[in-house]
Amino acid sequence: MFITPKRFITANNFNFTRVVILSIGILISGAIFSRLTGLFPLFLYFGDFYQNIGGISNIILNNLPFFFILNYFVYYIIIESICRFVYKRRENSLKLLLCFSLILFPMVLYLVLHFTFLLIDILNLEVIGILDYIILIILQVWSLWIQTYCLSVYKYLKIENSLILSLLVHYGAFSILLLISI
Repeated sequence: MFITPKRFITANNFNFTRVVILSIGILISGAIFSRLTGLFPLFLYFGDFYQNIGGISNIILNNLPFFFILNYFVYYIIIESICRFVYKRRENSLKLLLCFSLILFPMVLYLVLHFTFLLIDILNLEVIGILDYIILIILQVWSLWIQTYCLSVYKYLKIENSLILSLLVHYGAFSILLLISI
């Protein structure tokens, strides 16, 4: 629980100004570092799998900041839709939208760390490459926990149901990623 930003994820004492500023900062940082690293966002995954696509890889590369922002909204819409249609929870949609960028905060940290590895040109070392993937997995788990906590607080779901929903969407994205990479 100490890794949960509870100050920003509260249902009763919600500070719109602080949360909006933090959300915009996270989205702008993520968009910038997504472009700098050249990694395409797919929910909580990042990869350069778009480079296998013929002539449009340069177009995708130049629009990575747009795809990061689009990823934010698509991810939110999927989570919100499942909450509305499966769990019949319609409350606090705006609060969840505003705090949804907190879910991407660990992924922005990963992008910054990955960019640092690229800058000092040590990502080519096998040990650093493996460490990069391990850090990605650890930060994905942190993001999933923040997502689970947000769903519990704003959608009033039991922690088990929130975790099931988070893992379901995460593994769905993993399946899409596997299909793309084939």
